[in-house]
Formats: sequence, structure tokens, C-alpha cells
Amino acid sequence: MQTSYYSEDELQSLGFKSVHNSSKISRFSRFYGIERISIGKFVRIDDFCIVSGNVTMNNFTHIGAFSGLFANEGSILMCDFSSLSSRVTVYAHSGDFKGTSFNGPHLGKKYGFTIQSDIVINKHSVIGTGSTILPGVTIGEGVSVGAMSLVNKSLPEWGIYAGIPAKFLYSKRRDIIPEIERQFLIDYSEKLK
Repeated sequence: MQTSYYSEDELQSLGFKSVHNSSKISRFSRFYGIERISIGKFVRIDDFCIVSGNVTMNNFTHIGAFSGLFANEGSILMCDFSSLSSRVTVYAHSGDFKGTSFNGPHLGKKYGFTIQSDIVINKHSVIGTGSTILPGVTIGEGVSVGAMSLVNKSLPEWGIYAGIPAKFLYSKRRDIIPEIERQFLIDYSEKLK
């Protein structure tokens, strides 16, 4: 019986910079610059995702269906237990929309200007469906971003943010999430060996 996920042997043959056999990656996802993509333990990538360029997904990360991570220039790091809901788009590089240059990768660097800067999505952060993260953003540990938000600046740890652009709403996650992680690691200790 064939599943929608690559088998362990298939994962190893795809050409990733590194990939752990415990990860579940949809056959319907697409990877560009696969030799620059690193995937840790127990990562899940759902259907119809695009991952391009210098992307690292640490352990227990998840990318929901129809999401895109674009780091042909710059890099994207997803730390342990971070998650992107469906239709999230993360750009480590973007065109300049100020009207001072053409936009589009087919025009070359002489006529088009791109903004590029690394993105870090820290441990226990979750990004809500339909959200967009722009170049240079660091999502602090434990941050929750509401659906349909635009993240155009770094967000301090453990806050809950939403909107266009994303603004601080409140914070309670710091009191709960570390204890859930502690219990999870106890329960999964055998699998993690």
C-alpha cells in the first residue's frame, strides 16, 4: 500500500542536505535547491507545500498544506516544536515594492532589487493560517500569530499577535507550554532514542 508520504528509503534518495527517517513528507510537496534543505526528527510537511533554498526545520516541526518557504537568498530556520498552519508564506527574500526597480526574478539583478534577510521562527511558535512573514523577522520563543496576519517586524517571545501588521494582543503561553513540552519529552523518551 502506497501512502501519500515518502518512505524512509525514498527520503534518503531525494537529495536533502540532511533528513531524518522519522519525518513524514508528502509526495505532493515540491522542493527547490533540495541540497540546501535540512529536516530534523519527527517533522511533517503536508500536501502542496513549496520549500525553496536555505531552509532548516528542526525537530517536531510542522508545515501545513499549501504553505511556502522561500529562501533562495537569506535563510529560514524553524526551531523545535514550531508550526506553520495551512497557507502560510515565509519570505527570506522579496522584491522591492517602493517603485524604484522592476520586480521579478526573470529580470536579473541589474533591473530588479531584492530585499533579503534571514528569518528565525523560534521554539514553540505557531503561525496561523493565511499569514505572511517578511524578510528579517525573528519570531520569539512561544509566539502565537493569529490567522491572516502580516508579520513585518520581529515579535518578542511568548506573546499572542494578530492583524495587518501583527500587533501584540496578550500573553499566557509562557505559563503552559514549557510544562507540556516536559511531559511530552517524558512520554516520547523511548521514541527519541
